[in-house]
Amino acid sequence: MTAVPGELPTAADPAGAGQAAEDLRTLFGQSIAVFASLAGPEHLVEAANPAFFAAIGEQRARTGVPLVDVMPELAAQGFVALLDEVYRTGEPYTGRDARVVLGTEPHAREAYFDFTYEPRRDADGAVFGIRVIGVETTQVKQAQRLMAEHRAMLEQIARQAPLA
Repeated sequence: MTAVPGELPTAADPAGAGQAAEDLRTLFGQSIAVFASLAGPEHLVEAANPAFFAAIGEQRARTGVPLVDVMPELAAQGFVALLDEVYRTGEPYTGRDARVVLGTEPHAREAYFDFTYEPRRDADGAVFGIRVIGVETTQVKQAQRLMAEHRAMLEQIARQAPLA
């Protein structure tokens, strides 16, 4: 299944989740926050917003397939193991300024995200999927690095130390 840019696609809707899914589509549909709804222990990409697909690359915009098929690079970086743990334990996980390499060489890019993995539960409380919500913080991280380098350079000038 291929996603339509600007729309929040869905692959399946568990019984009783229709209104909640619609509420999330309304909330995250045009948001800059990254959102994906994953189903089952395989973490099938059930739904995602345009910001999610923009972050991972529009050419990979697919639903109805495991996340690892859409983004195989996540497995080696530990993100799939975190999803497995949230699915198994039912406990949410939050990451701050998490470094992720999106894509593969020669088109890979380094990015940073604040994100939350939240378990999705059925009416009986059993976990049937995971909700991924995140905000890309790459520009903030780069600005912090630039400010630190600038501050270090000003300190060298103040001490009249040679500049590299």
